[in-house]
Amino acid sequence: MRAGTAREAVHLLVAEAFGDEQHGAHLRETIERCDFRGEKTRLAASAMHLSRRQFFRHRAEALNRLNSTLARVLERPPTADHDVVFAGAVSAVDTEAAFHLYADIVRRRSGEQREAVRVAATLSAVWSANDPSAVAPEASGSTDPLAKVEQAAFLSLTGATEIASRLYAEAAKQLSGRRQIAHRQAAFRLACYELAACRQEGDLKRAQMLVGQLAALADDDRRLHAIARAEEAQHACRLGDMSKAAALIADAEKLSLADPEALVAARIGHAKATLAFMQGQHAAALRYAVGATSIFAVGQPLYAFSAAALAGRAALALGLSWNCADGLCARFPNAPQRADIEAVRARHLLFVDSNAAQAAAERALELARQHRLSNSIIFAQATLSLVAQAQHRNAEARSLRSLAWQRAVAAGDRLLLQDLFPDFGFSEQLHDHKSA
Repeated sequence: MRAGTAREAVHLLVAEAFGDEQHGAHLRETIERCDFRGEKTRLAASAMHLSRRQFFRHRAEALNRLNSTLARVLERPPTADHDVVFAGAVSAVDTEAAFHLYADIVRRRSGEQREAVRVAATLSAVWSANDPSAVAPEASGSTDPLAKVEQAAFLSLTGATEIASRLYAEAAKQLSGRRQIAHRQAAFRLACYELAACRQEGDLKRAQMLVGQLAALADDDRRLHAIARAEEAQHACRLGDMSKAAALIADAEKLSLADPEALVAARIGHAKATLAFMQGQHAAALRYAVGATSIFAVGQPLYAFSAAALAGRAALALGLSWNCADGLCARFPNAPQRADIEAVRARHLLFVDSNAAQAAAERALELARQHRLSNSIIFAQATLSLVAQAQHRNAEARSLRSLAWQRAVAAGDRLLLQDLFPDFGFSEQLHDHKSA
């Protein structure tokens, strides 16, 4: 028996203990009323049209059956779920192959156990498809809002942001008040995607509210709580509270080790990269950011853009070349998130071709303005000021620098300010770039 949370484990145990037989359903009702709903014995007995003596006899039998089932489950060899573990490992490197594995498992499972695997099948189906609307049957039914959330994330990376916004809104409406596994996952991922957008848009106030929502949405799922802590650490870095960020990352690591998962580890690794970068530990930031990018690129490309941009900034501080964003940009050439990638690329190009750097910075600014990404606009304007400085257009450089600096200070994002205007020393070129 494999469950993501304690609550899921209890529900799976009850389902296995009582099955579908008529007497089992009666026994199960005593558990559901008293233990799940918290009803008083007298009220539960009355609702079931039983005397209190009959009710206690049924309840004793139900508890005995649960104990027997639990003992049997604990003795069961864990290899029964190897296919799920295997599919999870594959999903970190090949979502299409993982989808076929998950789809086969879905056909062989039942109840909440099947529902949990359907969630993974939905995610793999969306991110392995060239057309995100062509989601397989495993994504239908109760996972439909989850499919919409992931389709919206995919479409946002293609530049179809209006359609993505409509799908996000539809999913949010469907998710209102729902508590099933897929619905909780969908609500959590929806909040995460909105949080990522808030950061690019420079809305730290709304980001703070969304960070608070994540902990509540995680419920009793340790993996989701680990991600929530990592996202809160990212937010703490942007507010300049490095001690809090470090403590949150430590909590996230402890939570994640109970049930290791590559994408959860990547979210934590991304937070560690951000903290290291803010502390001036650029080599560590580069290692963590490149590693996170590699994992995100397959199943969560939206986060891969952010991690890749951070890797580029760290590489720049170390005097290293950088190419870990090339595959992402080839797959999603119109992604709004590419604005930061192009701005970082422009900064790297300054060392070899200032005209190419200017073209990249202008592309970054165009993308950022098109999608109204405030922080990305500021970073692109700052980059254009560096280009103007390198080309000895000093008056223009000063004007752009002043504009970008004032806007960055008003935004209050410490990560944005950290290397907004690095001292490149344009009279000296770096000749020994190494690949990052």
